[in-house]
Amino acid sequence: MNDQLPVVHILGKPNVGKSTLFNRLIRKKKAIVDDTPGVTRDAVKGEVRFDNRAFSLVDTCGLFGDPEGIIEQKMWDMATRDAHKADLVLFVVDGVNPPTNEDYKVVDFLRSKGITPLLVANKAESNKKYEANLADLYELGMGDPFPVSAEHGYGVLDLVEEILENLSDAFQRLESEEQQEAQADADILKVAIVGKPNVGKSSLFNQILKEERSMVTEIAGTTRDTIDADIEIFSKKYRLIDTAGIRRKNRVKYYTIESYSILRAEDAIDRADVCVIMLDVNEGITDQDKKIAGFVENAGKASVIVFNKCDTLSEPEKEKLYPEMRENAQMDFYFIPYAKVLFMSALTGMGFKKLFEAIDEAYISFCKEFSTGAINSAIERINILVPAPSPKGKRIRLYYANQISVKPPVIQIFCNYPELVPENYKKAVKKNLRKFLGPLPGSPLFTKFISRRGKR
Repeated sequence: MNDQLPVVHILGKPNVGKSTLFNRLIRKKKAIVDDTPGVTRDAVKGEVRFDNRAFSLVDTCGLFGDPEGIIEQKMWDMATRDAHKADLVLFVVDGVNPPTNEDYKVVDFLRSKGITPLLVANKAESNKKYEANLADLYELGMGDPFPVSAEHGYGVLDLVEEILENLSDAFQRLESEEQQEAQADADILKVAIVGKPNVGKSSLFNQILKEERSMVTEIAGTTRDTIDADIEIFSKKYRLIDTAGIRRKNRVKYYTIESYSILRAEDAIDRADVCVIMLDVNEGITDQDKKIAGFVENAGKASVIVFNKCDTLSEPEKEKLYPEMRENAQMDFYFIPYAKVLFMSALTGMGFKKLFEAIDEAYISFCKEFSTGAINSAIERINILVPAPSPKGKRIRLYYANQISVKPPVIQIFCNYPELVPENYKKAVKKNLRKFLGPLPGSPLFTKFISRRGKR
């Protein structure tokens, strides 16, 4: 059941049909129904859906007017404990018999809490008996009774519509809260830590949480799950996503826990804005590292390449290995030449601040917007400096361009024969767009070639 839905409580003395009404509204036989008073002793919860809206419904135990024992007293306490927190209370009474002292005790309780309920007169299948009892029901001082027959379904549809009308303010409030939460979620920078098993992803995750200035929430899982943590560090908010190590698929059996862990890791990449691609500095760059970087690039995410476990190297080894590793990274990760290469130790926190500086820089690039004027100025330069190909004897001409999205930036280029544009020319155009618009450190840049004729 969704905890964010408006909440409706059913209150009333025993044996007035509260559980029958509850079952009728949720369309399930969830609450026990019996003629014996006091059968329901624990609150039962369900969900009511109607006309694209929903609310949570709570069936409470019957309220005895004069509890004779500890069980009846506890039943009263449990039924009334959270009533004031509900968005609406249904006060259910017997629609064909005069109110009793127990009904009036419920009235006194509702008034003491400042609760204005919706008075539901149940068992009103006999209109004649209900009308004969109507004056007595008004003496409760709870407003107009709403006649229903929970057992036969009479008036229940009208009751649901009345409940939804009473919950209109709650629906508006929740919608506003959901929009605020969605906006806050969209604004927070999401960082996924990805890589092979045992490269130090969880060590980095734990080191960050230990060093953070003000942790907001932590959503824990197991070591095979992704783990999210919202933190505030260096005066900025981030959502860190720790992932399971991604092994080569031919070494992972299908339908195993590990195979599902890999799917979750790939899903974490999809959810992230920036991916920290972690490698073991002692192992160098492996084929699996390149495949993981390929997952990130194919997902269109910003990235930072991190060689971890540098605390195991001596200073002379660092002087020798760092330039070599940078050069190897430029060659092996040629498809993400924009990714910054860092060296750090998740265990000691070395390079910790530089990592977040690189993440911030990548995210700024990821969200970058260019003016149409700047883009077309770059296209004019490209037309002059980059020789246009003539596939099948048809010379490619770039007319104009504009940016159509961010995260990552995508530039739409109008030309005469988009289907004939060679891949090497597309790469040259993209390279020069970065040259003239800006390098966009950490972020991919995508281009889309379309026909100008198609826009007419």
